[in-house]
Amino acid sequence: LVRRTFLGVAAELPQKSTLAGLKDSPPTSSAASERSEPPMMVAMPTSSAQQGSEQHFRWEVFLADMKSEQPPFDSLDLQVLGERLVSRQFWEVVAKSADLRRHVCRVFRENESWLPDLEVPARGRPGQRIGSYFRRGAFEPIVGEAGLPYVDAPEICQPYLEMLRIRCVANFENLAVALSCWADKEPPPMCAPKALMHALLKQALHERQTPSVLLDLKKKVFIPGKGPIEAHQAVWSAGEGENDFVRNVCKLADAPILEDIYGESLRGEGS
Repeated sequence: LVRRTFLGVAAELPQKSTLAGLKDSPPTSSAASERSEPPMMVAMPTSSAQQGSEQHFRWEVFLADMKSEQPPFDSLDLQVLGERLVSRQFWEVVAKSADLRRHVCRVFRENESWLPDLEVPARGRPGQRIGSYFRRGAFEPIVGEAGLPYVDAPEICQPYLEMLRIRCVANFENLAVALSCWADKEPPPMCAPKALMHALLKQALHERQTPSVLLDLKKKVFIPGKGPIEAHQAVWSAGEGENDFVRNVCKLADAPILEDIYGESLRGEGS
C-alpha cells in the first residue's frame, strides 16, 4: 500500500490532532474541506525504487482521471517536492508519456501560484527557488558546467519547465539573468564568463534592445575575483604594443583592462 501522491511525492498521513483541528475549524471552501480528508491508499506491486516511483506517478494520473482530489498542501514534504521537480529522473519519466505530460501540465496550471517559488534545499548554502533554474541543454554550452543551477530535461518538456518559470531559451532577457546569477556568486568566480558576455552582446544587437536596457548592461561587467562593476570603472585597452605607462596607471587606479580579460568577446559585431 502507498499513500496518495502529488507529482510522485507521497503525502504524509495527518496526525489525529491535526484532523480534529481541521474538523473544528470552518473550511474556506468546499475544495478545502474535501482536501482535509486522509490520503487514499492504493495497492502497488513491489519493484525497485526507480520503477516504484514511476509506478506511483502513473497511479496518480489514473486516480486524477477518476476525479480523485490532490493531497492537501500541508501534507506534502516541500523539500522533497522541490528536489523532485529539478531532478533528471522526474523529467525523464515525464518525457516518456503523453498522459504524464498532460497530468503535469494540469497540476502545474492549478498550482502555478506557489510551485515556481518552492525552494530547493542545498548543502551548505541557501536554497534556490525552482523559478531561478535554467535548462542545462540551452545554457551549459554558454555558461559552463557549474555556472548556474541547472535542470536536466529533454527538449519535449520545455513547455512544462516554462510553467515553473525555469528559463529554457538563451535570449537576451534570460542571458542577462544568467549573468546576474553568475555575478552574485560568493565568493566571486576567478574566471571570466567570456562566452556568456559574447552571447549577451550578440543577442542585444540581434534583438535591438532599447538604449535604457543597453545602459543597464554596462553595469554588469564582471571582473574575475572581484565581481560586477560599471563600465566607467574599467579601461577597454591599454593601447597598441607594450604600453607599460598606461598599465601602471590602471593598476594604481584599480581599473581593470577588459581587453586583457575578455579579448575580443566584448566587442560588438561590426565594431
